Amino acid sequence: MLLTGHEEYTRLQAEQIENLTYLRELLSSVADSIGQRLLEVKNHVACAMTLDGLNAREIGARLYNLRVTGLRVVEKGEEGSSVDNYPHDSIVMNAAIGAKREHIEQATVKLHKETSR
Repeated sequence: MLLTGHEEYTRLQAEQIENLTYLRELLSSVADSIGQRLLEVKNHVACAMTLDGLNAREIGARLYNLRVTGLRVVEKGEEGSSVDNYPHDSIVMNAAIGAKREHIEQATVKLHKETSR
């Protein structure tokens, strides 16, 4: 933060909030198109979508190979999820500070392609 400066950091935070809204819109669209649903999570930088009936681990691996970073796939009942024994496979995607709209678009396009296979 010292290197960035207060004004630039404040601008980046505002951009991050806008990007999270955009990510939520795109992720909701992907979810609707493949029969999944957007999850309501209390996180100021991330949102999540179900991956029910899909091979969540394989989707996560393919997205990693496609250089989509900052996401996390959580399998049903897996430890480390925010809710113990959560009954759905899911994916969590972030709108990291400094990310651009085009990064969010690219990531969600790749997610849609991999979940539609």
